[in-house]
Amino acid sequence: VFIPVLIHDGSSGHFVLYVLDLNKHIIYYLDNKVFVNVTSYKDKIERISSILADQLSSLFENLNLVFDIDIGLFPTKEVKGDWKKGATDLDCARRKVCRSPICGSLVLSDMNKVRPEILDKVISFRDKRLSALEEIYVNRSKREEAQKIEEEKRRKALEDLKAKEAQSFAKEGGEQQGEDGKNCR
Repeated sequence: VFIPVLIHDGSSGHFVLYVLDLNKHIIYYLDNKVFVNVTSYKDKIERISSILADQLSSLFENLNLVFDIDIGLFPTKEVKGDWKKGATDLDCARRKVCRSPICGSLVLSDMNKVRPEILDKVISFRDKRLSALEEIYVNRSKREEAQKIEEEKRRKALEDLKAKEAQSFAKEGGEQQGEDGKNCR
């Protein structure tokens, strides 16, 4: 079972991959980054692994999938290799480009037991997406027109306010009073 996980670190995020091997009773953890504070990061990964194992265990119970060992007891093993990069590597920034080929590989795999159903849904989605595009463009145009109208109303209200202030100033004779209450003229 392949489980991509997005780990939020402040304002950015980083994808890692967990692989649950039900035959070997182990959870593999793949991460392309090498971190400076290894202890802190490994603690975080262990916590995520534990939560993930508990959630998967509950999911499998709900699906009536029974295994000879509790997934929560599976050890987590980091996959190591010379392909790891520094913490500033931009591989995660390229994830959008990689998603489609990975998704396609998983969907089209001969091991995918529900491939025909997924392909039917993809074809159906493509048809729906094409028909929805027109609606999206119409809604976008309506939103843009509403924004223009709202901006025009604000501009008009500001002009009216300025005109009223000018009229009020003119009615008062344009005079200003000083600190002693006398006109400054």
